[in-house]
Amino acid sequence: MDRLPIADDQLPANATCLFTGDALTAETKTEHTIPQAVAGRIKSRIVSSDRFNEAAGKTVDQALAGAFAPVFNRLGLVTPASHRTPSVGAFIRGDNGRYEFGKNGRFQRRGFAEERDPKTHQLVSVVGADVAQVTRRLGRPGKVDLAPSPPGTRATIDVPLLDLNIEIAALKSVLLTFDHLLAPDQDRFTRRPELAAVRCFVRDYVLAGKFDQRVYDQVAVGIQYDKLRELQELRRRAARPATPFEHVMVAAADPATRTLDAVWWLASIDPYGFRLCSDWRGKPFTLVVASGILRDTDTCMESVPIEFHCRVAARLRATQPRGVTKQQLDAIAGEIAVHHRDAVQRATDHAERHCPDFVRDCVERMAQINLQERRDARVVSGLRRYIESAFEWRLADPVRRAEFERIVELRIGAAPGELLGEAVNNITAPPAKLTWDQWHRLYVSILDDLRTPFGLPGEVDRGESTLAITQMHGRVVDV
Repeated sequence: MDRLPIADDQLPANATCLFTGDALTAETKTEHTIPQAVAGRIKSRIVSSDRFNEAAGKTVDQALAGAFAPVFNRLGLVTPASHRTPSVGAFIRGDNGRYEFGKNGRFQRRGFAEERDPKTHQLVSVVGADVAQVTRRLGRPGKVDLAPSPPGTRATIDVPLLDLNIEIAALKSVLLTFDHLLAPDQDRFTRRPELAAVRCFVRDYVLAGKFDQRVYDQVAVGIQYDKLRELQELRRRAARPATPFEHVMVAAADPATRTLDAVWWLASIDPYGFRLCSDWRGKPFTLVVASGILRDTDTCMESVPIEFHCRVAARLRATQPRGVTKQQLDAIAGEIAVHHRDAVQRATDHAERHCPDFVRDCVERMAQINLQERRDARVVSGLRRYIESAFEWRLADPVRRAEFERIVELRIGAAPGELLGEAVNNITAPPAKLTWDQWHRLYVSILDDLRTPFGLPGEVDRGESTLAITQMHGRVVDV
């Protein structure tokens, strides 16, 4: 394979927007070719205009961000700060409260729950997720929501699993990314006349909401789950080692079939496939781009001597033929949701293993709940409770629960006695000095032991268009 140089962001003479043809100037704003909401790292001001970028950001990019928000929310602690996903709103069925998965991935009440005197309208109580904020808002100590729902509660996030805006955002991102990385090659495939119809299709949809079904049917070939093994092989052939959740893009031209296909394997989850043209008249090539999303990762592009062709997966396109039944749609959504569920669990596992401060905060909160409920302030009790919350939907069977507890207790029983004697202070007191590095190592070793019989931490239910995700549980306590 050949490692290809990546273009810098120097503005060439006569630079124009790939989609609109607008002239790009020194005043053109830098924008991510892969949306920042999905941890895109490639910035450019040489391929798209402010007018196009602003329109895309208000429409198609928002849909793309929403579809992968649960995953990137979980990964927020292991991506650069500038790429962290904002809090993700969630709801509990039958509960009118406002909740969210915060920027740190923790489930919490959104804002405050306030109670006022019906006569004076003065604040009587305030419940929130942060002690200091509650106290400032109330003017005196109030109640802190250590975790705002009972065990087993499903906190649901609305996730669009199949959406036209997502597909067009993915198509747009593929074209912009390759256009940037291949600049200043004047004959780069993104600018060739064979792709004129695709560029116009994206432009008209983003700027005017105009949808050309004919072009869409030619270009959108569906999510390429059937091609995952080939994509993995292509990525393996690249010299740069793969990193978790990286974005992988492939563009492959074949003069024999006159096709030019492209795939964006988004965060190593969903591979969106496109037939960019069916009358290719240029040379053959297969280009692979790998763009990391975690801290200390970067982007590389390589030429790989392997042919690649998309396979039409009409059932995995956003537009479905007339006559498709609800049962068929449910099956399609279920197939996609399986991949998203697994991605959320992989993201949860990665964050838990690489973010000891986050685990410390969660275990400490669990220990403080135990202190309130049972007068048990030991860290080990909080650890047990936290681990159980990550697997609780899999523990309904008494036999399975017994096996789970046996594995956990076997590992805890091997820990030093002085470690198991450590305890937290009350939530309003200064934190106790504890050996958290040892606690995190113990926690990770328990995850290792549970992996084969119970899988990865984090509970996710798949639904037609939503993901129900587990969250820490507890109760409101006085402070």
